[in-house]
Amino acid sequence: MKKNFAVIDIETTGGSAKREKIIEIAIVIFDGEKIIDSFESLINPQRSIPPFITSITGITNEMVKDAPKFYEIAKKIVDITEDCIFVAHNSRFDFGFIRHEFQELGYTYSRKQLDTVKLFRRFFPGLKSYALGNLIQHFGIQTDARHRAMADVMATLELFQKGLTRSDSEDILSNIFGIYLKEAKLPSGLSFQDIENLPEKTGIYYFLDIFDNIIYIGKALNIKKRVKQHFQKITPKTDKFYSTVRKIDYEVTGSELIALLKEAEEIKKHKPPVNKALRKDVFPYKISYSKDSQGYLTFNISKTLHNGSPVLTEFTSRKNAKAFIENIVYKHQLCKKVAGIEHHEGACFEYGFKNCEGACIGLESSDDYNKKMTMAIEEMKDFHVDNFLIVDSGRHEDESAIILVEKSNYTGYAFIDKSETVLNNIDDVKNYISPGKYDKDFNRIIKRFITNDSVEIITYEKNKNI
Repeated sequence: MKKNFAVIDIETTGGSAKREKIIEIAIVIFDGEKIIDSFESLINPQRSIPPFITSITGITNEMVKDAPKFYEIAKKIVDITEDCIFVAHNSRFDFGFIRHEFQELGYTYSRKQLDTVKLFRRFFPGLKSYALGNLIQHFGIQTDARHRAMADVMATLELFQKGLTRSDSEDILSNIFGIYLKEAKLPSGLSFQDIENLPEKTGIYYFLDIFDNIIYIGKALNIKKRVKQHFQKITPKTDKFYSTVRKIDYEVTGSELIALLKEAEEIKKHKPPVNKALRKDVFPYKISYSKDSQGYLTFNISKTLHNGSPVLTEFTSRKNAKAFIENIVYKHQLCKKVAGIEHHEGACFEYGFKNCEGACIGLESSDDYNKKMTMAIEEMKDFHVDNFLIVDSGRHEDESAIILVEKSNYTGYAFIDKSETVLNNIDDVKNYISPGKYDKDFNRIIKRFITNDSVEIITYEKNKNI
């Protein structure tokens, strides 16, 4: 396994990459046998260093006053680590800070990562602690500048070299990296960098063939991680696109619910060959309701909606829809004739068995009958309120996602800036909404999501402010 490793350590003003800054970086390039390059520098964080950080690292504000700013050494970091595996003790911390600094410069920094915490657990099993300080003490590694970047890099490298003396070290590394140290496992049209350039954000992703035809669509909380998982183990489903995928596209949604809705919508639209679920409209028969000429609420079964009546539920066939209504009629002592499933003169069939209270022949008033129908309708609805907004995470921290449900049906979604006040007025909300095509599957997705997840729900009355 001939690879170059960039062993890296940073010191920072605190623990959050979004709020804090790097104050020192050290990089040593190791080819598996010897050091071939190195770089270290203090960094001016353009903010003060907290006293407790100074007490840990010894780095003072005076020391970084004339140091280069991150953007001044950014190119050096890119160049020296190019084609290297990014190695750090708790690499998520170090890589996260460095990647965030590059993001603020408008650049995507991507490297293969190797976390030595995970690696050293395999190299040196059975230790009580794998904190760097404890490993240094346990193995008697000499260092006189703990919590300075280069000293910690050299200690990490010494531990790494010690682990490489194991006879099974290459097997351990290969097992940790999986496909990423064996790039031949990727489809021939993809490179490691294609995968690394994917965002670690929530959204949907597309696998495309050489002609840009979509062959698979998926949803993920972490797009990069999910795509990697597809190629870590070849399954019957993976094998269907493994030989044909040549490109990966994606769309960040931030909101998991919008990702679920977009995935379903895109699968129905493009009908990718590997996606079997959701490709067809398998529920063409819709049950809605309206009032008849006598003021009684009645059910309608149709492939098209009547006068904009809300859809209560859907079925694969008219027969199944009718059977469902018959069960509802029996449960709530409704009338088959008024409910629209018997068509003849006089009383309905069930009236003679006292299962109908006579709405079919005017013995039960429309008011009394409609009270029972209303209970049945509420039971059939996907949602307990007709009109509401769901507020979810946006694509970035200053944005919110909103999903609109009207008359108990999914209407569409939008992304809005958190500083906007549109949520105060439903008409303003609608100006932002990208209309979605009604589909029962979408209602099911929303229903499952709001049942199992904690999101903000805002209800409103039709044609009124929220």
